[in-house]
Amino acid sequence: MPLITVGGGPLTESEWTFARELGIQESAIHQYYHLPTSELRVLYSNCMALLIPSIYEGFGLPAAEGARCGALVLSARGSALDEIVGETEFAFDLRREEEASRLLSLGLESQYGESERVRMQERSNKFNWDSSSERLIEVYNEI
Repeated sequence: MPLITVGGGPLTESEWTFARELGIQESAIHQYYHLPTSELRVLYSNCMALLIPSIYEGFGLPAAEGARCGALVLSARGSALDEIVGETEFAFDLRREEEASRLLSLGLESQYGESERVRMQERSNKFNWDSSSERLIEVYNEI
């Protein structure tokens, strides 16, 4: 199974070392930096899970896009991602080492994982440009 990374620049030497320690062969890691939306959509629609270990998200667009395409979003707690994914056991605390084991124990391809995919996909429908522009107009009208 490949590990695909998108954005964020090349893996560092310590990240390569960590991957080798986990038993991930270098040939299984594919790094992409700038992909068109159509290619991102294919990746989101076909991934086992979308991992977003970021605590500095302006909005969380990758999480919303991934969820819209049916990806199970695994996201760090404590950022804008909380609003995108909602209350879920598939969110994690970056400060706790055991969180990776906990996430995997939930079963990414289990019935629970599948139900979370569906819930996140439905939730993602509330994040769209039409509703955002309507809310912005309401704010302007209040001023």
